[in-house]
Amino acid sequence: MKSKYGNVICVLLYAVAAFFCGKKKYIPLVALAAAHTGEFFLKGRPIAKAKGIGMAEAFINCLFFGIAWWRPLRDSD
Repeated sequence: MKSKYGNVICVLLYAVAAFFCGKKKYIPLVALAAAHTGEFFLKGRPIAKAKGIGMAEAFINCLFFGIAWWRPLRDSD
């Protein structure tokens, strides 16, 4: 259940960043995408590798959902 709330929060963050892009302010979207990309390399990729999940799927999920994606996988052990 926690993951659903995390997914909603991530989608809302992207919606806010997209709103700012409409105002010609791209820094929030760039910062959000950069944070999630870094998170993939630091946390998402090792967890996906341990769980046997493909890297492309792991990258997309980490980019869109961040911690809400990989934390339930890590805690499932």
